[in-house]
Amino acid sequence: MPEDLPQVAQLDELQAVQPDREAGQVFESSTSGISSYIHSPNASPEIMQFSMKLQPDSQNSSWAIYQLAFPGSQLDAFAPGYSINADTELYLGIADYASGRWQFAPAPEPQQQVEISPSQRSPDGRTYICLLATGSGNATVHSIGTTLDNGWQTSLTGVELPGYIVQSPLGAVTVAGHPAVCYFSTAGLMYLRCDSADGLQANDWGSPVLAAPGAKGQWIDMQIVNGNPAIAYHDSDIGHLRYLRCLTETGMQEAEWPAPVKIDDSTGNHVAECSLATVAGNPAIAYYSMDTDLTYSRSSTADGMGSTDWQQALVLYSGGGVSALNPSLKLIRGKPAVSFLDKQNGRQCFMAADTDTGSKLSAWPSQPAVVADGDSIEHNWSSLEIVNGEPSMRFMYLNNAESPNVRLLFRQSRAGVGNENQDWTYSVAHYQQASPGSGMLSSVGMGEYFISAFFADAGSKLSIYNSIYYPDSDTYGFYSESPDSSDFPARTVKLFLQEDAPALFYVRDDDSLVYARD
Repeated sequence: MPEDLPQVAQLDELQAVQPDREAGQVFESSTSGISSYIHSPNASPEIMQFSMKLQPDSQNSSWAIYQLAFPGSQLDAFAPGYSINADTELYLGIADYASGRWQFAPAPEPQQQVEISPSQRSPDGRTYICLLATGSGNATVHSIGTTLDNGWQTSLTGVELPGYIVQSPLGAVTVAGHPAVCYFSTAGLMYLRCDSADGLQANDWGSPVLAAPGAKGQWIDMQIVNGNPAIAYHDSDIGHLRYLRCLTETGMQEAEWPAPVKIDDSTGNHVAECSLATVAGNPAIAYYSMDTDLTYSRSSTADGMGSTDWQQALVLYSGGGVSALNPSLKLIRGKPAVSFLDKQNGRQCFMAADTDTGSKLSAWPSQPAVVADGDSIEHNWSSLEIVNGEPSMRFMYLNNAESPNVRLLFRQSRAGVGNENQDWTYSVAHYQQASPGSGMLSSVGMGEYFISAFFADAGSKLSIYNSIYYPDSDTYGFYSESPDSSDFPARTVKLFLQEDAPALFYVRDDDSLVYARD
């Protein structure tokens, strides 16, 4: 072992390092001018790529220490990628919390996996490694591959949905502590609630309930409205946007689901996409109306089940053509706000009301804020979330003037309420393949975390992108996880929160309706 080890061998010094550094960031080095790693846009999210030259001399070694930390995941193994010349020896050190010392050994072959033992994880799950070069040549470290145990577990619900496609979304929410999902079948609108809060055992899933017989459609949103599950959906057979709220908090019997009420007629040749939320105690819906406008309607009652409850509908934006796709309704600082895709004009947009109810047109801005515009903003069901108290969203984006690659764009408003274009200046992008097809994205916000489930097209596997927030730089990074170890592509997905953790339902290419949770 080299005698001139860096003076960081004691773990109390390691623990004093700022804990919110980026996964894989170099936090100490003998080489001046080192910056944190640069993630290659085209690399796998599990491979951190950078370029760092370690150049020792006859008097001194050259070294760099890396912190490997992935919130929500456990690092099981890593594989350093490097090249060295004949006059150099490279050593790998791993901080060991059982002995309180670094454990050094000759570095493994490039790209060879090194397994992590429990004693090599800090109490908060971080692993520290040191690459140390000696001799008269140099070594270049260019990547660190990682193997993660991300904690996701899956369970088959027993439901088969042959022919379910991307244009047939799911509704999902926690109902009285248990995961629940709704979907269309040949019999109508179905509702399935797990018999337990866990949902991962074979006997956890019972029989689905027929909530709306005969209903057929291509859009669903399910939320909890005043304690009970409620569903908004487009009935394609009769061209209606409809709504129903269960009579009980669990909805386990068909008799507990009353006949739906009509919100709007949508007789045009399009899908009445909708987003349901509780606004000032009453259910409210933002939707793509029959005249292709962005429309907002809030019920005059707390359950929304009266035939006259939905008579006040406000047209918030009319941009001509297909101008109000993919509405996502959320409460921003206690007031209703909606994001949507103005596909006609190639813009992702946002509007926030300045009253608690948003029930008057004067409460909304006359024009939406443009979050992003470009050659093509893909219709992939992006969603609006609150992250670190700020409105945030992800969506597919292409602007050939900036790059020929499609990007999965994250944007956040950090000024005002988001109603001005200049409010949406913060941006992070992931590059995707050039032709993402009709991909789908579903998201949830968890405090400082933005979590999204995404697949690029109907032949792609599902990925989960978790954000990492770095308070010292006020920036975000993203890394991916796979919620299902099977090789089946995804058809549709819905992400939600179950017991304060991410969970999802999705339909695999083998027709199975799958439940997964982190």
